[in-house]
Amino acid sequence: MSEIFDYIKARSLITNLQKTDDNNLVYSTKLHGAKLFSAENCSVKANFSNQFLNQDTTAVAFNNNGNLIAFSNNKTIYIADLTKKEILKTIITDSKKIQLLTFDETSNYIIAGNENGRVIQYNCISSSALSRLCSFPYNETDRKRIRKNYVSAFAINKNRLATSGLGGSIIIIDMYSRANKIVLHNSRSRINALHFIDDNTLISGNFDGLITIYSIKEKKILAEIETPLIRIRQIISMPNPNYIMVCSNSNFISIVDIKKHKMLHHNYIEFNDSVIKLANIDDKNVAVALKNGMIHKIELSTGENIKSFILHNSLDKAYKLIDKEPMLKDTKEYHELEKIYKGIYKKAIVALINQNISMAKELLDMFIDLPSKRHEISSLFIAFKNYNNLKVLYVGKKISVIYALVSRYPELEHTPIFKKVEEFWRDDFKNAQRQMLQGKIGKANFLLDKYKTIPAKKEMVNLVLNQNKEFIQFILALDKKDYALASQMSKKNKLLTKAPSYKILENEIEYKIDQIKTFIYQGDTQKAKIAISIIENVPHLKKQIEYFLKECEHLELLQKYYEKNDFKRCYETLDMYPYLYTTELGEMLEKHWKGIIQKCEHYAMKGNVSDIKKTLGELMMLEGRVDKVGDLFRLSFHVRMKVYFSKRSFKEFEKLIYTYTDTFGLDHEVSQLMKKYELKTKQKLAITQDVTTNRNSWLYSDFVK
Repeated sequence: MSEIFDYIKARSLITNLQKTDDNNLVYSTKLHGAKLFSAENCSVKANFSNQFLNQDTTAVAFNNNGNLIAFSNNKTIYIADLTKKEILKTIITDSKKIQLLTFDETSNYIIAGNENGRVIQYNCISSSALSRLCSFPYNETDRKRIRKNYVSAFAINKNRLATSGLGGSIIIIDMYSRANKIVLHNSRSRINALHFIDDNTLISGNFDGLITIYSIKEKKILAEIETPLIRIRQIISMPNPNYIMVCSNSNFISIVDIKKHKMLHHNYIEFNDSVIKLANIDDKNVAVALKNGMIHKIELSTGENIKSFILHNSLDKAYKLIDKEPMLKDTKEYHELEKIYKGIYKKAIVALINQNISMAKELLDMFIDLPSKRHEISSLFIAFKNYNNLKVLYVGKKISVIYALVSRYPELEHTPIFKKVEEFWRDDFKNAQRQMLQGKIGKANFLLDKYKTIPAKKEMVNLVLNQNKEFIQFILALDKKDYALASQMSKKNKLLTKAPSYKILENEIEYKIDQIKTFIYQGDTQKAKIAISIIENVPHLKKQIEYFLKECEHLELLQKYYEKNDFKRCYETLDMYPYLYTTELGEMLEKHWKGIIQKCEHYAMKGNVSDIKKTLGELMMLEGRVDKVGDLFRLSFHVRMKVYFSKRSFKEFEKLIYTYTDTFGLDHEVSQLMKKYELKTKQKLAITQDVTTNRNSWLYSDFVK
């Protein structure tokens, strides 16, 4: 079983806990600042305290490197260097209280969720908002009945942000392009836990204990797992990707099997207080923060533990560990253990065949009390009480009775007698097929007559005698690798799937599908099409083949535009067919776009509109990415307005305000600047505050010329 070790004791309530990229842990507290310490030996690397990091702090986040901390007090976000103990940036948000903060993976951005239900993106070196990424509730009809709004969860994976809030929807956004926003609808129950399993799979956990697995690519729910948990707080991955660790409003952590869609361990490890936060340290260890301020390290059981037991010949202890930790069944060490056990089990069978019962008991003695082996071993000894009876039946050639006896005691299948009987069956079956091909139906009947009453053979006998032509055609199709014909025939006659060659067919089809996916990712559509042609007529693959052919067609279109250096068409194609993002060319184009946007953000933070236009060029008018481009232009105007205001250049400020509202309409950020201007100058601007304009109205103005 996994072991628990004391790590460190915080002096007040822990508000966040995170693993850093360099094997450290960092945490924040309600009253005593933040601390960075070694995950290996608990030595403290840095202490951080600040007058604004206190009991009034509403949200805290750390970057992946562990050198930056972001925290908010009501309407202000502070970004500080944790090791140098200095505030790097103060951001006045001019909006409602911040409820949630997170850094992106590059530490370029800080994402904030506020009590207006807005998710806002800030650049870490600017005090201006880059983008309002989304708002909750997502459904407009829900907005009319809002009493108390919120943003409840964030998850980051590369360029993507997943977020949830009031209304229960999950929104997935690319922070650099804002193209193809994905909205996944869940229940109305609050979602506090979001976690990316991989680029295409997201998991959520809600207040009612429902864990939901989503396919991002297909924009649909793959599975829902009902659990007895209340108020799920966090989900993290485990070393075995088939399992996740979950903490809720309780003093224990749970393990969920996301492959079999079931709760594996409700109360996996229990603590003496409520679990606040989890953090993966490495493949073997997890940090757990409790409400009482204690941080524990859980040392997870791994394949190494099984290996140690094997080396010390403590196989029973290895199985006891696996009974408690079924997650270990997917390890190579478990398969090695099973191989050793099967070898011992076969030796016990040989001993029983030789009527050496004491030897068999001695061999299996260490396993007899194991829950996972007890029934198998006791059944073996019961079965071999009938071994002498089996020998008598064999001498008397009572084939049907032998099969009846073995069906009741399957362990007798391992005996030489039954193996010989099975050999007779295979020979008779092949000979009968030969006789049928030669038209000698009587001889075929004679060969198979003794098997007609055996339930395990009855269907195959009927197939040869009554549907032999179809069976031969099926076998020939398998030999010729005619996937389509073999699949079509097996769909009509399920009995054909019992033929030994059928499994080979399934494996080869699966291999071809993997090949096609690889060729498409690499951009080799010709090879992909050749592989598709081999399996395109397999009935159950019809929809998948259509999908592959569309991918090839659209990928070739993308390649054509790329060869012509027509980047505008490239990005239009990517945004029209989002599955192309995951191709090699798509990934390269997105990396190129990311570089352009980072350069433009740099210009925007200097209020430099002309260089943004110059850098974007024809990409400025990309319909799918217009939200992100518009945000850059708005930010550059906001920066210039703030500069004019700080320099008391009120005439220039006023001109810019009018230009802005004519071009972009009125938004929250500019409304706040207008209020400051009117308060400072005692002059009223000739702009109606309650007029709203479409955020993309700038596309139809003289501004784009």
